[in-house]
Amino acid sequence: MGDVVRLFSVAEIEEQASQWLSKLDRGLTPAEREQLAAWFAQDARNGTALVSLAQAWDSMESLRALSGLIELRQIQDRRNNDRRFRSVAIGAVAVAAVAVSAWIAPFKLATSNAESRQTSPPAASSRPAAGAWTTTLATSVGERQTANLPDGSLITLNTRTKIRAATVSGTRHVDLLQGEATFSVAHDPTHPFIVVAAGREIRAVGTKFNVRRHADNSVSVIVTEGKVAFGSPQEDVTYIVAGERLDSINSDYKVSAVSKNAIDEALAWHHGSIVFQGETLEQALAEVSRYSDKRFTIEDPSLRSMRIAGVYRTDNMDSLLASLRANLDVSITQGQNDVRITR
Repeated sequence: MGDVVRLFSVAEIEEQASQWLSKLDRGLTPAEREQLAAWFAQDARNGTALVSLAQAWDSMESLRALSGLIELRQIQDRRNNDRRFRSVAIGAVAVAAVAVSAWIAPFKLATSNAESRQTSPPAASSRPAAGAWTTTLATSVGERQTANLPDGSLITLNTRTKIRAATVSGTRHVDLLQGEATFSVAHDPTHPFIVVAAGREIRAVGTKFNVRRHADNSVSVIVTEGKVAFGSPQEDVTYIVAGERLDSINSDYKVSAVSKNAIDEALAWHHGSIVFQGETLEQALAEVSRYSDKRFTIEDPSLRSMRIAGVYRTDNMDSLLASLRANLDVSITQGQNDVRITR
């Protein structure tokens, strides 16, 4: 008798595809590349799901990486008799053909409620600070935006985020007034790049990192490339390197190592997803409220500590609420501006 192979549901495959797309976005290790190839071989639907998701989010770099792992035209052939997948497969092949051509067009990061600005990645070589400049960027509820600064640095803003950037005394200075953003810094040692959040400085030259300013003015920093210095002009700085996270509350902070999977989960918002790994219902709803205008109220205090896990779309709160009903046995009442959860 052969081995028993579990067949996943469409929803499970879509969640797995979302996780793989996040990994493709930051680059696969050799081991992960082998794991992805094995995942493709497990189920013919897997390749279609991942290519479709990459197409939906205009992830050109991911499609280019996939071209060496999967024959995209095979997806089209397998789906020729399936009307549901026909247009997706043809579109995926067309997008992939553009992605692997000699000229890679600037990609755009899709937004949940509004179209992102079209951008191109910062150049690998050093670039001048482009003289004096000032830029203000902001996103509304559920929106994401990617933009280039005049110096070539790339900034991606999450929901409810506002920044003010400018050249100040020879430095590239960014105030994170609220929200969360990922910074891909153009290399320019003569003009330091400084992000200020809640009075704390994050200084970098040629690196990539994510900064979140929480509602209580605590600050979280995740470094994915290079190294940053965290502190303020009046105190000693702490260095954070790629694969580390710093969480700061007032004058206290801690630095911890984070796995690639943990980084993927923390930055899943780049692809319109939110990941929970055992957070309490109260914590989860606080996170969800960043992406919604609705006010969430847990009317039964005993529910607040219940744990939830899963991958959800930030632009589809209905799927999260349906999951809560099914798995936590709760009653959910939705009004025009509020959601009430009770036994």
